[in-house]
Amino acid sequence: MPDLPHDVPYIIECLLAESRDSRYQEPLRMIYLAELAQAAACRLDSRQVHPEVIADTRAAVWAELGNAYRLADLLDRAEAAFTSAVDALDQGSGDPLLAARIADRFTSLLAHRRRFPEAFALLDRLAAFYVSQGESHLAGRALITRGAYSENAGDPETAIRYTLGGLELIQPERDATLLLSAVHNLVWSATDLGLYALAAEFLPRIRSLYGSSRLNGLRLRWLEGRLAAGTGEDAEAEAAFREARAGFAESRLIFPASLVTIDLALLFAQVGRRAEIIPLAEEVVTTFRALQVGREAILALLLLRRACEDTSQTLSRVVERLIEIRRLLADLERRPS
Repeated sequence: MPDLPHDVPYIIECLLAESRDSRYQEPLRMIYLAELAQAAACRLDSRQVHPEVIADTRAAVWAELGNAYRLADLLDRAEAAFTSAVDALDQGSGDPLLAARIADRFTSLLAHRRRFPEAFALLDRLAAFYVSQGESHLAGRALITRGAYSENAGDPETAIRYTLGGLELIQPERDATLLLSAVHNLVWSATDLGLYALAAEFLPRIRSLYGSSRLNGLRLRWLEGRLAAGTGEDAEAEAAFREARAGFAESRLIFPASLVTIDLALLFAQVGRRAEIIPLAEEVVTTFRALQVGREAILALLLLRRACEDTSQTLSRVVERLIEIRRLLADLERRPS
């Protein structure tokens, strides 16, 4: 096997950049490119590249590969890759910023596995570290991530607090995607808390941030539906939910489509359209059976159908079941397949 050229670290960076760019559209390509980068890093020769540079490069590559596995729901592989990243880090230069970057990636895996206390503790340490290094933008990013995971954990009040703290620190022009994620999560958490007037005042100010991305447009339409449902604009809420649901389904984003379907069913329950909930529940049951996932959610959906058919059960009971199903689906979305 021929020796690798001196610019291999640059080639590795290019492979990782291509891998990251593929993460939403082509998950298999994302993994393939990260694995190529890892293979190249393993072939680095200490006669050509300083040993500490080799170790640091391998640590960074293992972390990126672990993140690629996480995004593809290969969580055991992801954890093994992060273990390899830490092993390589111990042999490297000891660069604290590299260690922080690996820790940041690892928090995503912890949250994906719903190990929220560990993720929260690590993100708090990361934020404090970045502040001590004068990296206020990165500290803000850690706080915004902390807020997003708090929302995932069912604590919107904490989510708002951390997200606002993060927004005070970031440089919006440096990362438009981060800014959008933060403000979207703020409005989402506000609707979770029933702060509809606040959400209605804030949403028009951030609408332009969603840009022309189809996925961002669907997220915005879903959020508009939640806000309309909370303020009694039932027709607008139904139209928004149907549009978002159709768009997610067309993009083969099964879990978001199912979650929007449950929000639509909740709207029907709130306005007394009980019979229309049954076909929605059956639609989600059919989807999940075809995917052979979500037995607990399927059972809850079947119980929901029974509750809708049994007129002796109150609509409040139907709403309770719908809220439980939404929690199950949101949890299932982050589970390994």
